[in-house]
Amino acid sequence: MTEDPRLREQEWGNLQRPDKQPEQLRLRDIVGRFYYRFPQGESGSDVYDRVGAFWDSLFRDTIHEHWIRRKGPIDTYIIVTHGLTLRILCMYYFRWCVERFANLHNPRNCEHWVMEKDQDGHYHLQTPIRQTWDPKSIEDKDQTDQGDSAWDFHGMYL
Repeated sequence: MTEDPRLREQEWGNLQRPDKQPEQLRLRDIVGRFYYRFPQGESGSDVYDRVGAFWDSLFRDTIHEHWIRRKGPIDTYIIVTHGLTLRILCMYYFRWCVERFANLHNPRNCEHWVMEKDQDGHYHLQTPIRQTWDPKSIEDKDQTDQGDSAWDFHGMYL
């Protein structure tokens, strides 16, 4: 088991003044929920950078010959994290656009999402995710080109 501080939840900053919160929420609506950074906090985009570094090092380290000699090949990963971070983990891996990310709800308390690898080496998200609106309205904005529909949640080769 390995602990990684990059998988912590978004830093929300200093929200100790309730009289300032309505203005912060108004600004977040103008800038966008993914890009807005609360004072002394971080944006969803900042979390995306952390998560990207985590994914890159996870796959780099676990397929490295030294790791395999020392610990053996890894067939299963279990990642425990918070809701927003979990959505961003999927966003990074599946190359979802910001609109698709915003369309998905966080998992419920203690809910788990499962990705399974197929025979071709692609990971697929097996867990149905609650959505805010029709996914077809934003399908063309995704950066992925795999599968008949981006909502098939096809992943990358590993």
